[in-house]
Amino acid sequence: MPQIMKDITEITRVSVQYRTDAFAPLGLKACHGSYLQEICGRPGISQEQLAESICINKSNVARQAAALEEGGFIERRPCENDKRIMRLFPTEKTLQLLPQINQIMECWQDKL
Repeated sequence: MPQIMKDITEITRVSVQYRTDAFAPLGLKACHGSYLQEICGRPGISQEQLAESICINKSNVARQAAALEEGGFIERRPCENDKRIMRLFPTEKTLQLLPQINQIMECWQDKL
């Protein structure tokens, strides 16, 4: 395996572990930081737009959005014009946690 691939793999593994540890006290998983930052920055974003924005498979976004909704972090609402489209909105709980989420994400960025 070329060195660049080893480096990318190690950075990914360490990144997930850092975020797992940092987000656990907030009741979040490692992947949820980028989801919530994007949803807070673009309230009403569709699941498809979110998938494109953070480069995640649409089915993964649907699963994580369901988990975030169950945890009280977001609300999913059908689009008024097309009921097949689900719009994502942050809850007050998430808006209160957003400074901590941003700090965790910025801290990791600084470490990189």
